[in-house]
Amino acid sequence: MSAAVALVAGTATSAHAAADVVTITLRSGKRVPVEVGQHVTVRYRDGSKMVSAEGDVVEVTASSLQISAKPDPITIEVSKLLDLKVTGSAPAAGSTTPAAGPDARPVTPATAGATGARSLGVDAGKVPVFVLPLEGMVGVGLRHQEMQKVAALADSFGPGQVIVMKISSGGGMVVEGDDISVDLLEIKKRHRLVAWIEEAISGAAFTAMCADEIYLMGHAVIGSITMFSSGQGGQKSIEGDALVAWLGRMQQLADTGDPKKRPGMALKAMVYSPLMLSYDKDPITGVVTWHDTMEGEFELSTAEENLDFTCQTGIHSGFIDGRADTWDELMVKLDLGARGERHPGGDEIFEEWTALLEDAEIKVPLLTQRLNYAGTGSGDPLVIMRAQLRVIEELISWSKRLGIRAAAGQFQLDPETLKQLKEQLERQIKDLQKQKSNQQD
Repeated sequence: MSAAVALVAGTATSAHAAADVVTITLRSGKRVPVEVGQHVTVRYRDGSKMVSAEGDVVEVTASSLQISAKPDPITIEVSKLLDLKVTGSAPAAGSTTPAAGPDARPVTPATAGATGARSLGVDAGKVPVFVLPLEGMVGVGLRHQEMQKVAALADSFGPGQVIVMKISSGGGMVVEGDDISVDLLEIKKRHRLVAWIEEAISGAAFTAMCADEIYLMGHAVIGSITMFSSGQGGQKSIEGDALVAWLGRMQQLADTGDPKKRPGMALKAMVYSPLMLSYDKDPITGVVTWHDTMEGEFELSTAEENLDFTCQTGIHSGFIDGRADTWDELMVKLDLGARGERHPGGDEIFEEWTALLEDAEIKVPLLTQRLNYAGTGSGDPLVIMRAQLRVIEELISWSKRLGIRAAAGQFQLDPETLKQLKEQLERQIKDLQKQKSNQQD
């Protein structure tokens, strides 16, 4: 059990009597009024695990929640809560809170974020909104696999669901962008796909361009889909056939949306700095006319820079659909208002992957270091090689759990190299065993 979620003997403080209501703000931004005595169902992160639990509220503050369970109450930091639902009312004033019964118990960790989240869902009369946070490097923190999972969750509710990609990324692996675009273009055939941007540069911007609607936070920037290739002298921007092919991809992506709002020339200017972009805007009708020159009244990208949009330039040009700094503002922009409720499934999918990455950040470097000394204390070559083989097998297991791109991009684990090392050690162990056997004969 982690320090964040501890089993303790519960004692309610006088500052939070049964009549007091405390509003808890979840990581998703959802606000839930809670009071002592209510029966609640929660999902929270405990280390690398996602856990469900239910019970009566014993104590509640803005930073922690304690619920009854057997043999001891559970105290949960609010920062670790993924979802919280009140499923029973608090007792009337003067009455006694019922003792914890068989339903007041911890529930086993969820085996799959999306499946477990369905049991909580959203309140009756609400419209579920499936939010998938996408943070960090494209190919590591921002991957197509999590997009597939949240789409599968939305599919279980039927076509026409609202999926929001909440993006905060400075870019990453180009090859991941290919898989992302294939998946997202299929997803938006079935659902309403929205990009909500805190930062979207390079591959993250490419991801956002796959959405039907794009909303930026006030400080957000989107653009600079810069492509690099490796060669002598290090990395450089792509050129030649590779550049032509990538510009073609930008045009194809633009053609899947509204070319008047997000034309191919704008997406291409994000990729290749010599391409320019400006526009005119009719002061009466607001109609925008795009130019791939500097002839427009409003200049966006010169021949010396890759195109970026700020929230202000994106709204004025009509390239983005609007500004949304908060969840409530986004719901208004999506014409959902108070009816829109954030389904916890997307957050669980994100948390599950993030927890695995955080675990890998601790364990993989330790395993890599252990390769240098595993078994050396014995002085026996056979013992050393067997110990190294066990470490290699653990690293192979991690590379499979992380996936090829995250394993290579974040942890420098190349599956093919690990496979070769494993086979080499197995041969060496076999040869040494044979030598020892012959010596004994």
